[in-house]
Amino acid sequence: MEILVLGPVEIRHGMLATRITTPKLCALLACLLAHPNAAVSVDRLVDALWPVAPPRSAADNLRAYVAQLRRMMDDASRIAAATRGYALTVVPDEVDAARFERLLRMARTASPRERAAEAYGQALALWRGDAFGGVELGGVAREYAIRLDEERLAAVEEGFDAELAMGRHKTLVGRLRGLVEEHPMRERLWAQLMLALYHSGRQAEALSAYQDARTRLVEELGLEPGPELRALQRDILTASPALRLSSGSRVRLTPPSRARLAAALGFAATLLLVTVVPAATARQERSTARPPAAAVAPADELTIGALLPTTDTCIYGPAAIAGMRVAVQEINAAGGVLGRPVRLVGGGDVPEFDEAAVRDLLSQDVDVIVDACDEGPLEMLDQAVPAGILMISPSNTGRYFTTDDDRGLFFRLAGTDALEGRALARLVEQAGHRKVAVVYSYVDDGDIGAGLRAGLDRSRAKIARWFRVTSEVNFADIARDLSRLDPDAVVFIGNDDDVEGMIEELPAYGWSMRHKKWYFADTAVFDYYDALPRGALAKVKAISPHTHPPDWLRERMSQIDSSLDTDYYGAEAYDAVVLAALAAEAAHDDSGLLAAAQLTGVSREGRVCTTFVVCRDLLRRGADVDYNGVSGPIDFDDAGDVQEATFTVSRFDDANTVWFDRTFRIKAG
Repeated sequence: MEILVLGPVEIRHGMLATRITTPKLCALLACLLAHPNAAVSVDRLVDALWPVAPPRSAADNLRAYVAQLRRMMDDASRIAAATRGYALTVVPDEVDAARFERLLRMARTASPRERAAEAYGQALALWRGDAFGGVELGGVAREYAIRLDEERLAAVEEGFDAELAMGRHKTLVGRLRGLVEEHPMRERLWAQLMLALYHSGRQAEALSAYQDARTRLVEELGLEPGPELRALQRDILTASPALRLSSGSRVRLTPPSRARLAAALGFAATLLLVTVVPAATARQERSTARPPAAAVAPADELTIGALLPTTDTCIYGPAAIAGMRVAVQEINAAGGVLGRPVRLVGGGDVPEFDEAAVRDLLSQDVDVIVDACDEGPLEMLDQAVPAGILMISPSNTGRYFTTDDDRGLFFRLAGTDALEGRALARLVEQAGHRKVAVVYSYVDDGDIGAGLRAGLDRSRAKIARWFRVTSEVNFADIARDLSRLDPDAVVFIGNDDDVEGMIEELPAYGWSMRHKKWYFADTAVFDYYDALPRGALAKVKAISPHTHPPDWLRERMSQIDSSLDTDYYGAEAYDAVVLAALAAEAAHDDSGLLAAAQLTGVSREGRVCTTFVVCRDLLRRGADVDYNGVSGPIDFDDAGDVQEATFTVSRFDDANTVWFDRTFRIKAG
């Protein structure tokens, strides 16, 4: 018998084929195949067949559909009744989806490139259309079909990488043009098209392809291209030697698995791994269904690595590490994860975004990395994603992590820069300001500025003028023009050096930061002490994308590190550890791959719980949980971002030091 689902659904017995077109039969088969050789509960099957409003007779109807599917298989024993459910017995080679996955794993480990390209071709040749013939499915069945379709696209992209590396540029142009039209939001395909055109001697067309990609992204999503696509455009413009020395393609032939995972997991768990393969740019849903305990082998200890620098520009590392240690102590005091203690490694005195530190953590077989602020982790993804490591950031705010190809492995607890801009807009609006000036000192006003603009567009406050600090327009020029404009309030998007430069020039024009209301983005939130005249910032308020830890947590953090002079992101780092532990409990395994597939589920749409112990006990009783942490409700969306973020409002005193004022929350979207 063969079961074919990579296209219209068919069950074949030799030369005889039975095509299944009934949506509910397709949904039943998909749900059983999503967990082969394991029991699937009646509730989950009913949800897949009747996702909106199941009839009262759903259980009886389900038995009828099971009987019909048994007849099509010509072997009633294939679908066995199990405790409160059914189990489908198959061997991998009987299912085309399983053969596809096996060939894809071979392609990802194949060498030389010719063999890899051939293996990708063999894997993709199994497809005859959309998974399950594009039939509308529900519940687990829909998730399984989505995962298969996304894996197909990933294989297409990886296959192109292999062919580009072999120099087959001219033959790929036509196929890539068709695919970018079909999938215009997948930046990797655009990059491959640009490379194919460039290496075919068509540089102008390669740059035109970039502009086409940018237009699509801006018009449809309001986003600029990601850093990889922008870097490729720069390389093409400058005829970079990097493009001459190699194909420039992103060939990744290292398998996204780890030795102990491969040894521990059988065919059932291998299919579960598909949950984390789809690219972040096209993630439609993250699975919230927990695998049965029997589906995976016993776990070893959950190992969490801290990549939270304590030097360079990321000053929040010590507080975040202390928050992580408090969480690990509490979890281990409660019996650990899956009966074993959690191991915390890393967290030493490393410079920000140090790639050697990432390699060191990977060498210690970490399952989870709690990582740093700013955009340094983009480089980390290239090492951590192929290794199947779950990454949770307490402090990252850059928008590229929403769209980067993290394969569903990157999550963050801080609100994005765009949300921070909206938080600044709320402060301005609540204070009753009407005429606002914005001073910014970056290459552009960025996502903070975009969020500010969007927030104020909905209010009575209006931005009268944007001032950008450049080599031609300095602080003296801006101070002069501010005095002429005379706004009610000024929003400042810059760093501490910019603050000092601005304050130095303002008095010459009869202004100071005490003269009008000033609001700082988090990039300027520091204790300035004697670097500024006393009282220079006394009326300034600031926004930061984190919460204020509760008293008990601050006390525990101080006990761990008595030298702490800030508690920034301590609460978020604490929650990152608890979430990783709960996701491992839900997955019945400590691997980062399987935990990542459960992380969204334990953060939302279940029974609300606020501690690791209570949430863990609910999970062990079979309940769904919604962890509301010390940083507030988490609720990850399908891109790994929080759907509602907490922001801290701070104020400066006469000594130019920052003091906590209050917190509030803003919903994304």
